[in-house]
Amino acid sequence: IGLAYGRPADYVERSRMVSALVQALAKLDYELMLIPATESVDRWAYKLHDGRVDGVLVTHPMPTGLDRFIAERGLPAVLMNLRSELPIAQVSFDDVAGTRAAMAHLRELGHERIAYFCAPKHDGDHYSNVDRREAYVAELRAHGLDRHIEVITQEYENEDYVHELPARPASKRPTALLVYCDHDTRHLIHSLNLVGLQTPTDVSVVSFTESRRPWDTVVGVTAGTTPSDELATQAVALLMQQISSPGSPAPPPVVLQEDLVVGQTSARRTTFGR
Repeated sequence: IGLAYGRPADYVERSRMVSALVQALAKLDYELMLIPATESVDRWAYKLHDGRVDGVLVTHPMPTGLDRFIAERGLPAVLMNLRSELPIAQVSFDDVAGTRAAMAHLRELGHERIAYFCAPKHDGDHYSNVDRREAYVAELRAHGLDRHIEVITQEYENEDYVHELPARPASKRPTALLVYCDHDTRHLIHSLNLVGLQTPTDVSVVSFTESRRPWDTVVGVTAGTTPSDELATQAVALLMQQISSPGSPAPPPVVLQEDLVVGQTSARRTTFGR
């Protein structure tokens, strides 16, 4: 089974997902073959139809033209944490519901001034970022908190936003940050600590992670979980359906729910942001 991905090989930071796929496929006597699809389609597409793979799993970012190539050739395939308008099986997460749960948690703790943070180079255009950002805005508006909407898109190397927080008037500071993913969270918490702001004493942080146990990634983080093992299990099941029934229509999309795990990075609003 091929695993196609559109970033250089050094991007294989998704070790949890790859490990989960290997285990799920091994139970069915299949092996996983990595297919870097980082160049023009003619440099790698032949690997998908020359008999070396029975099907293909595709992860973010979508290699250019791959979804159309799969749809035109009827190749057994599943998009993992990706979405496409083409008739291809896909497994994704309900990031809208996940964001609503995270925002509800922060409201219960008394937070109203909540900012959303995402580093542009980290999946800025992925559906999950779009859904989380739009759900964040919608949640504040639904509760009459439009004035507190603040979306920060800033590269890790530029820490201007964090450095200017302590100088803001108390009424203008966010008391909580909703962060796109655990990778962004690591950098953000480190930057906050450098300017003397502690989590959650000074500012609460809620994020999202691929681990079922968020503390595996950032100690004690409160996070919505998008577990890689469940993603892998569902994707492999959808792929096996297609391999066992050649020519059958693509299965309908599967949308997985997210669970909010409350850790040590969220707490009741403090004097930092009165």
